[in-house]
Amino acid sequence: MDETRPATRRRSGEFLIKRPSNFDVQRMAMWMRDSAGPDDRFASGQRDMVVVLAARTGFALPLAQLTPVDSLVSWLARERIRWLLLDRTVLTSREAVEAAARARRERFRLVAQLRRASLYEVLPAGSGVRLPGGGTPARSDRPSGRR
Repeated sequence: MDETRPATRRRSGEFLIKRPSNFDVQRMAMWMRDSAGPDDRFASGQRDMVVVLAARTGFALPLAQLTPVDSLVSWLARERIRWLLLDRTVLTSREAVEAAARARRERFRLVAQLRRASLYEVLPAGSGVRLPGGGTPARSDRPSGRR
């Protein structure tokens, strides 16, 4: 890691983050660290970085499972994923996850959306939770940053 160019080095606690290209994803990962339950699991395209920042069990978002919608929803349930952290700059995963969230509104709750990242809470089947328009918690409960 010492060979990493100084311009790309950032520190987070004791860990060196090599890819600071999407600070919105990092901001949401730190929100998960501070707000999610200790046993909560997440999925993200940047699993390794988010595991370090959020200190939670994480899974790489599997491109093969993104479509159709039922495949993604089944995978999330099977792996007991509670949080889905989406890098909005990755077109393939963004389109698939947003389509799933629209098609299965009863299973996805948009917690926060910044310019370059979104955070969804994945709701269990039959939870009965249905928030009109995706609903969001009070501003103080969301990750801070640009809107």
